[in-house]
Amino acid sequence: MDTSGLAMRGVGPIPWSDFGPAMHKLLPAEFGRGVSATAILPLTERGVATFNQYVPLELSQRVTPIRIAHRAHRYLDVPGIQGLSEREVMDLINTAHYKFSLRY
Repeated sequence: MDTSGLAMRGVGPIPWSDFGPAMHKLLPAEFGRGVSATAILPLTERGVATFNQYVPLELSQRVTPIRIAHRAHRYLDVPGIQGLSEREVMDLINTAHYKFSLRY
């Protein structure tokens, strides 16, 4: 994370303006049975257009929910950070998102 955006799993930096704050969203369950609350970063309209047009499939699969990968990407996974809980990672990203997106 820095002023230019978020880099994860070899992809990025993804500009702060290309995604919104971390949140939980109900997405199809991993094995196709029902839905599950998933920690995601929703792509903005600009993010959807940019990400789907310019990020190669082999890279996009590293940072998007794989179970909905056959569709246009609308979400990024919240990455794991060793030593932090999912909630702590979400709070960290949201704090950085707020701080750095105010600059633009």
